[in-house]
Amino acid sequence: MRASPAAADERLSLSELLSTCVDATRRGCEAIRQVQAARATVGLTVSRKVASDPRSALTKADLEAQAAIVSSLRAAWPSLRIVGEEDEGAEEAEARAAPPLRRDLVRAPSPDVEAWRSELTLFVDPLDGTREFVEGRLRHVQCLVGFTCRGRAVGGVVGLPFPTDEAGAPPAIVYGLVGGASATIGTRLPSALFAAERSEARRVRVATGDSSNPVLAVARRAATAGGGEEVVVGGAGNKLLAAADGLVDLAVMHFDTCSWDSCAPEAIIRAAGGKVSDLFGAPLVYSAGGGGRNALGVVGSHASARVAHDALCAQMRRDATALELLRPWGAEGAAAAAADVARGIDGLPLSAQWIRRAVAGAAAPEAALLSYAAPEAGASRGMMSTTCRLELAWAAEAGLPRSAVWKRVDMAELEAAALKARVAPLKLARDVRSYAVEAAFLASAACARLRAAAAVDVAEAYAAELKPCAAAPLESRFALLLRDFSAADGWAQRGMLGEREARAALRALARLHAFFWEGAAFWREGAEATAELERAVWPSGGYWQPSMQPAAQFASLGATYREHVAAFGAPFARELEREGVEAEGLGERLQQVAARVAARAHPFDVGGDAAAAAAAAGGRAHRTLIHGDPKAANLFVRTSEDGRCEVGLIDFQWCGFGLAATDVAHHIAAALSPDCLSCDGKREAALLDLYHGALCEALVEFEVVPTEADALAFFPRELLQEQYETGLLDMCRLVFGYQWSRADFESESLNKNSYNKSLRSAVWLAARCDALLRTYAS
Repeated sequence: MRASPAAADERLSLSELLSTCVDATRRGCEAIRQVQAARATVGLTVSRKVASDPRSALTKADLEAQAAIVSSLRAAWPSLRIVGEEDEGAEEAEARAAPPLRRDLVRAPSPDVEAWRSELTLFVDPLDGTREFVEGRLRHVQCLVGFTCRGRAVGGVVGLPFPTDEAGAPPAIVYGLVGGASATIGTRLPSALFAAERSEARRVRVATGDSSNPVLAVARRAATAGGGEEVVVGGAGNKLLAAADGLVDLAVMHFDTCSWDSCAPEAIIRAAGGKVSDLFGAPLVYSAGGGGRNALGVVGSHASARVAHDALCAQMRRDATALELLRPWGAEGAAAAAADVARGIDGLPLSAQWIRRAVAGAAAPEAALLSYAAPEAGASRGMMSTTCRLELAWAAEAGLPRSAVWKRVDMAELEAAALKARVAPLKLARDVRSYAVEAAFLASAACARLRAAAAVDVAEAYAAELKPCAAAPLESRFALLLRDFSAADGWAQRGMLGEREARAALRALARLHAFFWEGAAFWREGAEATAELERAVWPSGGYWQPSMQPAAQFASLGATYREHVAAFGAPFARELEREGVEAEGLGERLQQVAARVAARAHPFDVGGDAAAAAAAAGGRAHRTLIHGDPKAANLFVRTSEDGRCEVGLIDFQWCGFGLAATDVAHHIAAALSPDCLSCDGKREAALLDLYHGALCEALVEFEVVPTEADALAFFPRELLQEQYETGLLDMCRLVFGYQWSRADFESESLNKNSYNKSLRSAVWLAARCDALLRTYAS
């Protein structure tokens, strides 16, 4: 790649860029056709970049097509990075004058998609299938021009210089823009290899090559297991375009392809709803610096073959031969089964060297990490993040951790994020900010002091990598390397907490709240740490605060509650009647007060009348830092050597300022087993007594007040009860209005919270809502 002239950054229209790529590709196809037309009289000189590899053939057609494409694109976009496969041989030809490229060949989406020039890189393979061109298999020849934005293939053009068997047929052009247009210009016919009818309609058809690489052989066998059909096809673009068209289900490619081979057809597949990944299921990596090799292979699939694609990648993650590909990064071969999750923010496999620096760092600079493993048993591929446990093999123990947790969020990979981008972009922007909050808090001096001075066991961040993208939130990426609450050290998670665990969790929350309470020693001991904390976390903690939920939620509680009652059926109705709940109209009654309740529960929510709400809650006197989502899945528990129950806190995405009682209400509703609760509120009262006692002790310890008597006067038990009841009513608003729509009381899941624990929990919440509304109304 030759450097482009320096220029100020600018916003470019991706549809205009794609249009110029279409026009440039057409010129490349014409250059190839001219060389082919001259073969009969002047012949064809062929050289090889690698003497022993016929796939490395180089001809005049390659160089002429490169010159035609790159010179015209440089004229159209003089400051854009362009990476061409034949850069070394095209210097003289690039200076040729050419008419301006057209910018109106592609229909722009509404609104048009734009990107900063600095985020874009063009990749050009002027003649994909040079071996096929030399051997006269012209229908396999293609001309590829694609571009990436922030390292992802988003626009691509595949030119077919010889689209039919007719000698005079003009080139055909196939193009696609992810999230936008996808079309063909001209007439093309599928290769006879693809035109043949399948021997059985439901059998998987796989396009592959004739490489003898053992890993590729494993992939071919896995893809065709169960009687699938294999079609050997030349040319990287040819294979992937066949998958985009649905002529094959999967395209499986060897390890010698590069960015210029895959970029254009990947964009076309994705524009058509298909998928492209490496053999382990992770997205391909495109470096702005050049045409990197696809060292972990390429798998492409038609939109209808997503299940087959994922199954193939899962099989490759279990195959010892395939996993040997990860050795250069220090991954432990057969134990690296979560190879799609153990990736850096750039998409490359994590390196043992980087992990060593992050975990050992200055504390043990001489420590050597021999290798790491990422077993599938420790991996989770959730709706909004992926995580895996990294098992670390040190040359010497030296007191270093035996494992760590890798949490990776690549919004573009997550189906839930893609859905939010289409239907709820504000929620997507909120989610993006939440990951930045978590990383910033866990890496802050305030969090370190919380662990050291308050003995609150919060996950330690060994390293944090953040690439938020405000212009395109779906392109945001985050990663955290965290201390592991590992089973080897006695830690475990529960779907619901029992009473012993609940009491330990409330003590931990009390210490967290007291340590950051307004006026505590923390706020007086260093302006730098306090300013860092204010910048790091949400101004108001908790994802269920009014500004983070749709306004319609408050106006539809009556209707949604009735829908839930109908969905839960007779058992739910019978239990409510047995508890004496006034079930009729419960949703409407809550709806009448929901806005006022929410404002009091979240007095620092920037979306409401913060000043009035804060004043009603006693001003800033009771402002503290809250966890923001203390459900059971965000806690680890273990029994210490002296028999105490210990609690570790994770997942601080929604950490921010608020009322301690609001955090407690969320925790009790979302984390506790129904055995800990009673519909008359008496068991809650006992838990609140415990929390209040622990809080008052900690308020003294962290110098909010001088004595425990002062603490009782400063934050009396009655005030806790009042704020807690407000917080619990507000939780009912969230559950009735949103969360119960996803309830599944029959399934077992660690990630259970207030909307998906059990029918008994649902009855308890409805009963408490009924009782609190009567009190609230009076």
